[in-house]
Amino acid sequence: MAPSQNTPRLAVGSVTRSSRSTGRRSTATPRGDGRDSEPVTARDHGQPGRPAERESDLSVLAVVDSLAQGGAERSLLDLAQEMREHHIITTLATLRDELVGFSAEDLGVERIRIGGTTAPGRMMDLRSHIQTGQFDLVHTTLLASDITGRLAAWGTGVPVLSSIVNTTYDPERLLDPRVSAWKLNVIRQIDGWTARNLADRLHALSQGVRDSATRALGVPESRVVVIPRGRDPDQFKPASREARDTARLGMDLDLQAPVFLAVGRHEFQKGHATLLDAWPAVLATLPEAVLLIAGRPGNESKRLADMVESLAITSSVRFLGVRLDIADLLGASDVFVFPSHYEGLGGALLEAMAIGLLPIVSDIAGNREWIEDGVNGFLVDPHDSDALAEAITLALKRVDWRREVSQQNKE
Repeated sequence: MAPSQNTPRLAVGSVTRSSRSTGRRSTATPRGDGRDSEPVTARDHGQPGRPAERESDLSVLAVVDSLAQGGAERSLLDLAQEMREHHIITTLATLRDELVGFSAEDLGVERIRIGGTTAPGRMMDLRSHIQTGQFDLVHTTLLASDITGRLAAWGTGVPVLSSIVNTTYDPERLLDPRVSAWKLNVIRQIDGWTARNLADRLHALSQGVRDSATRALGVPESRVVVIPRGRDPDQFKPASREARDTARLGMDLDLQAPVFLAVGRHEFQKGHATLLDAWPAVLATLPEAVLLIAGRPGNESKRLADMVESLAITSSVRFLGVRLDIADLLGASDVFVFPSHYEGLGGALLEAMAIGLLPIVSDIAGNREWIEDGVNGFLVDPHDSDALAEAITLALKRVDWRREVSQQNKE
């Protein structure tokens, strides 16, 4: 039920805490002042009871591994801002800090850093926050947070919603040499048990994620709802020719060079190695082509750097690292390349489509829901570098044709 016109909303950044000594809740604001409000209920002490009335309709504790730059983290912050407009206040709880990442504070979202150096320690610290009675719902995102959040909320009376954002247990994962089959199976068993017994509802980003989750975790389909996430169209929209040229000049790119962009952290999942394998064949046809790879360093960083050296493509490949200006990078590019081995729903793909770039993506479930081969993009076998090189060349021809048609229409 929506609040009346006279009901004040919880200020962004404020934190409501319960006092066991006074039996009243104190609301602390960013200015540091506080005031007593309504009496504490049994819910505040982690006991069953009706949620205490607050200045907002709903208070959500969103648990996520960290705020390292990635699609899931970006979507969660966007969601927190959007929900605020619907009288839903989100507090983020992160299990660890990040060296480089998004800033919740800059976006006006309250953040709690969960303490503890071990998994049980973090779970208990998170549980202490849930037991304050401040929150009506625990919302978990990403594997570690899913398991930790479900266990922490167990028995508190606070319902749990878990967002499943990846196809974590697909066979493709075992192709990563860093993944142990038996360890992954143990994690799957824990994940499955907590999902079936401790989560009230599961949210899947795509039908492919839903199918993977129900198959791997043994969760009935009736308990999994599919709701894709999007992007703010005001942030990602087609760039003008002037904006495109400005972005290129800022990166010292030739205004006429074919520019291809890949976005993703340096991990096996993102398929950058296949893209680099394909690049010499691309240069044979398009010698002026430039490949930009934006994303934070990871387990594949050294391997990718070594590949660039051994393939003698250093002059045409640029590792951009962490970037906050993805929209500008997309606007400066001609074609978007997304060669992931597995995905739930690639946020970068949605951003590229919103900008108007023609995407080349791996032929996997998470991408097939959005791309029709040869119509609004190209689907390529994630392990076939030759096919990827051919698709890149064809895509640029399609882009050039679209530009010619657009120019003729203007004339």
